[in-house]
Amino acid sequence: MKVSIIWKKPASLVFYFILKARYFLYDLGFIKRYIPPVKTLAAGNLSLGGSGKTPFVLWMLSQLEEKNRIAILSRGYKRKSNGFRYVSTLDPYDQVGDEPLMMKLKAPEIIVAVAENRQMGIKKILQDHPHIQYILLDDALQHLQVQAHSYFLLSRLQHPFYRDTLFPMGTLRDLPERASRADFLVFTDTGDRDYGELITEVGSAIPSFPPERILFTETIYEKMRNIWDDDLFPYNTLSEAVIICGIAEPSGFIAQVAKMPLEIRNILLFPDHHAYTYSDFDELALYKENKEILFITTEKDAVRIKALPGLKSYTHFYYLPISLAIKTSSSNVNKLQTIFMT
Repeated sequence: MKVSIIWKKPASLVFYFILKARYFLYDLGFIKRYIPPVKTLAAGNLSLGGSGKTPFVLWMLSQLEEKNRIAILSRGYKRKSNGFRYVSTLDPYDQVGDEPLMMKLKAPEIIVAVAENRQMGIKKILQDHPHIQYILLDDALQHLQVQAHSYFLLSRLQHPFYRDTLFPMGTLRDLPERASRADFLVFTDTGDRDYGELITEVGSAIPSFPPERILFTETIYEKMRNIWDDDLFPYNTLSEAVIICGIAEPSGFIAQVAKMPLEIRNILLFPDHHAYTYSDFDELALYKENKEILFITTEKDAVRIKALPGLKSYTHFYYLPISLAIKTSSSNVNKLQTIFMT
């Protein structure tokens, strides 16, 4: 353990100076930033791993009117393709990324595209669709080539950025001081705690950040749907369940399933963005013929599991859709309106 700390400390220090130098070049104008001609709203985080960026982008989408004038641009993490690509509901997830495909499936009327180079991606979207007035950028906080009009920095309340350190000593992939540049700090996975309690806790930890620019989200779990035909689950037949989950922070999902009136027989956990194979389900074969046992997974996992059509024999396979509820004050609402209503 001591040897690990010895090499991690200087490595984090080197990472710190690399980041400082990068921001120095951009902040002083040595490297120019592209300012899009349409309003761009960016969601991102400072840490490695999940913080709820994709559900938050979908929440931002819900706040905007005239959906035919909105596009979403993502990097398409872990996709096998390169360059710019529009996302179709029929695309294989490994060609566009599981999260962009999930967003397209939830909002098929919206233009969703992926591109490693966000500047090029924005220009391509506007060239092909000149009527677009808003572009939502997923995971774009570190993409300095583009200067978005508004930034939303997300952080998990259970592991906030202000209690973390730079990788590899901690899990931060960016400087914590960059939080001051965000238009809003958004703390996710706050459960049923109320706004007053939350703002007191966070406000005391980062007193220099204006409370009217701090938001909190609660994950809302909707009714289960069948992976294969999207039918709602008939809740009068609950009995037993097997959980299959490959997301960054599975604890909230597992806790939600545990609240249901059923017995959990098994839990299979995989890394975030895991590319499922048929062998991953070998140990579940003994449950397949028992129609009283449900297979329950997350909405993002469902996108990847559906890439295995041979699993359709698991007819009782369901996923839990999610959405976000935002906890705000009147001052938050006024600030948000200046972003979404102008």
